[in-house]
Amino acid sequence: MVAYLLLVILLPFSCNESQFSGEETIKKTPDFIDPAVVITDDDKLKAERIHTVTKVLREIYRNRSVVEEVNAAVATGYYVDETIMLKDLLNPETSPVYQMESFKERARARGVQAGLFKQYFEEALGNQNARQMNDDYFYNGDIYIYFPYHEQTSGYNQIPVVVPATVEADEAWAYQPYGPEPDIINPPGHMTLVNDNYAELYQTHVVGDGGVEIYPQANQQNCQGNSLKVSAGYVKIYYHQYDPFVSFNDGGGAEIRIGLARGSQNGSTVTSFEKQIQVYVRRRNARNAIWTEAWEDLETSWSTAYPRLLFAVYEKDPTHDIKTFTGTLEWINLAGQTITSNYSINVRTRNTLISNDRWLRSYLVSLQSQFGNTPEYILGYGPSWTGSIHSVTRYSLPLSCY
Repeated sequence: MVAYLLLVILLPFSCNESQFSGEETIKKTPDFIDPAVVITDDDKLKAERIHTVTKVLREIYRNRSVVEEVNAAVATGYYVDETIMLKDLLNPETSPVYQMESFKERARARGVQAGLFKQYFEEALGNQNARQMNDDYFYNGDIYIYFPYHEQTSGYNQIPVVVPATVEADEAWAYQPYGPEPDIINPPGHMTLVNDNYAELYQTHVVGDGGVEIYPQANQQNCQGNSLKVSAGYVKIYYHQYDPFVSFNDGGGAEIRIGLARGSQNGSTVTSFEKQIQVYVRRRNARNAIWTEAWEDLETSWSTAYPRLLFAVYEKDPTHDIKTFTGTLEWINLAGQTITSNYSINVRTRNTLISNDRWLRSYLVSLQSQFGNTPEYILGYGPSWTGSIHSVTRYSLPLSCY
């Protein structure tokens, strides 16, 4: 029988609400670099590289075949959150993205010539700045192109608007694409405000620097034997974005983490998770409350010696802000004695912690007995409860199997 964890995050409808852009829309200047964000010399070098790539893309995207190559790479889903690394596009001979059958199929269907991006990029980069032609960071660094809502817009014959991620904001001004003669899209210098509303309708590429993770492949499991297993099945966020649309540090979709911890056998304080799994929820899915599949085991053999386990849920950010999960857990030794231990686990997040729940093994067993054979439970749409920290968070308990 399949095991699930269904997490439902319910927050007030606030698609256009920005908690990052301050009192006003970010400066009405395309390619704005926010001095409150870009501070150190390393930050300034990072912003310079982002701007260089932005200018190059605007030039070479006049060739729609170049655009199709980038979009085909994004569509493979090799990286999380509708993203492709620049180093893949500039190393097509060795990049694993270019070896994926999904890329090859789309390339054949749309007449994509692998390596065309590299050819045009290098030529335009040399025209921009000969010094940067020798910058190996473009070929081996962490610069990426993020294409939000690509499933909705990549089928249209559009030239993307290109936005540099040198701010922390839910919207930013950018130059609209300027097409080749005689197919002029917009006159030079024409500006537009780019945000989720815009990106849902028109192709939008955000250039950032920070690297992205490989997408964990869904892997539905079945139970063997009589051991209790708990897995993450689906995640849903209701009409809320945890990260800004354009971000110098961490934009895009929500990086949900679910951490597991059990009681200490010697009574010492538990300071780290035994295991964490990651579920990436794209902005489109959060904006439209669409389920995201996870299919990864949290616990494969839950012993009765641990009457309850911690399931801690939060949204991970690359920030200095620290939030702490605290509470107590138990372990029962062979003599039947209960050993109690505290846990104090720090995580990095800008947001309120989502859930700090210690679910009883016996309770999950009773849920499995009560609902385990119903279609709703098997598909993950089981009972839901209010979160223990986030008062407007709702989620269902991990489902169990034997």
